[in-house]
Amino acid sequence: MNSMTRFLETEGYKNLTKKEQLVYKRKLARVRHVYGGVKDLVTKPDLIVVVDGEMMSKFVNELEKQKNIENILICGTNFTRRWKEDSLIIANVLSYKSMDFVLRNILS
Repeated sequence: MNSMTRFLETEGYKNLTKKEQLVYKRKLARVRHVYGGVKDLVTKPDLIVVVDGEMMSKFVNELEKQKNIENILICGTNFTRRWKEDSLIIANVLSYKSMDFVLRNILS
């Protein structure tokens, strides 16, 4: 995300067509929306809860590299990776009621 922001100020970005600039800005906006809260963390969190592990597969890749952070993955039945059984929850990730139930039980 930081390298994408720096690219906006370079000559290479200015040489792109207007359409390519617009596509790049939209992509950066999506990245900021997903990873914006994580960018400025000073210390590592104690626990990470990921809802819909299939959609957040890039984040799950990074989570696999971090062995010292506790994590909980809430995934649908289409999740194809091997994961620790004690930190994987299979649930209907498309249902608000299902996610509300699971998250309330995790947080209580």
